[in-house]
Amino acid sequence: MAYILVYSIITVLSVLIASTLAVVIARRLYMERIYRRLDRERARFSGLPAALAARRAVVYLSPYRHRPLSAGWVAVEEGLFKAFDSGGGPEAARLFDQLGYADYYMETIKSGNRWEQAMAAERLGHMRCKRALPLIVEAFESPNTDLRLMAIHAAGRMGDSMVLPALVKIMKSAVLRSEEVSKKILASSIISFGALASRPLVEELSCPDWRVRAACLNLLGEIGGAGLGPLFLKLLDDPEQDVRAKAARGLGRIRCAVAAEKLEACLDDRYWVVRLHAARALGLIREKRSEPALVAKLVDRNWQVRRAVSEALSRIGGTAYMELLKVFIDSPDQYARDQALDELARSGVAAALLSMLPRGGARHIVLKEVLATDVNGGARPEVLVDMLVFLSSLDEETLSLALTAMQLTIDASGVEGIVASSGSIMEFGVRNRGEACAE
Repeated sequence: MAYILVYSIITVLSVLIASTLAVVIARRLYMERIYRRLDRERARFSGLPAALAARRAVVYLSPYRHRPLSAGWVAVEEGLFKAFDSGGGPEAARLFDQLGYADYYMETIKSGNRWEQAMAAERLGHMRCKRALPLIVEAFESPNTDLRLMAIHAAGRMGDSMVLPALVKIMKSAVLRSEEVSKKILASSIISFGALASRPLVEELSCPDWRVRAACLNLLGEIGGAGLGPLFLKLLDDPEQDVRAKAARGLGRIRCAVAAEKLEACLDDRYWVVRLHAARALGLIREKRSEPALVAKLVDRNWQVRRAVSEALSRIGGTAYMELLKVFIDSPDQYARDQALDELARSGVAAALLSMLPRGGARHIVLKEVLATDVNGGARPEVLVDMLVFLSSLDEETLSLALTAMQLTIDASGVEGIVASSGSIMEFGVRNRGEACAE
């Protein structure tokens, strides 16, 4: 009896394994057949994107008509989408409409399953189907999260500004509910409208909830535009720290030079995030008058602010390098010294300073070899320290001139420019340092 039971179990398992294997093989053969057919159709319509990009109109549509989701349908669709990305958008949009793709996907949004609906919205957005816009806007309120998010993305691709009020309204709701995924997709969609999105976003800056004000400021900063400067300046006085930080960030993005004085005042804000973005903004604006205010914050109690300040000084360049050098040599604050040293090491200054040393001497050879062994491309701290000590022997005026000339060379032609002009830089160093760096 036990033998029969074991035999029956083995038989059943064998049948199940054989059946499963047969199904897998059959499915694989079936899929290979589909892929071969799809490859043939792709080859058949491979010239379509180039033809549309060359502005050649397709007159006879019969060769391009296929049953939805068949190999020919998919191949033509892929070709039309490629045409969108290569300059043939207008003719591709016409073909999408006349070949039935738009109608098919519009119907799918109404009656497909949740995944099909989301895919249909994505396709309609990609083909810029303006006929589908009312359906896309209606999908903003769909309980199907995937469809809703894809409809928002599609609306941004379509580029019709009539949807902006609805998108901003949804963004407010997403911000208040802390829906991170929705906020990211909404931000991308709204930013795609560029300057057209500025007005509805500006109108929301009077919202009593600071989270909405901060979100709108963030988007306005991404969009940019010199006309936003006064608005950002006004919001530097907002009672909420995150709004002030976003305003400072926006001022940096639009390079608002008239904001420098107020941004310098923000370096003393009680909240580190505001000080951080104020420092970054000043670095982007590159106003030399801001150097003393930035140098004073190299001893900020927050390390992220210290790093932002040193990066800002590096961006300003020229005499700001001298300020970093002074901090390294003279400051009693170890944090400030380390931060100045790190930024000078990252900035490529060490390679330029090396070129100021006399060639052929043992000191120059050793330093050059040590610098060359750094696989990361930056300066090793000990190399930079040696070079900074060398430069510290120069008087302030000469040092300022040397670093300003060096920074101008960097800005003009990169590190290659420094290498190409190393002879003149070396001559300048030899002429001005006297006996300070004698071997």
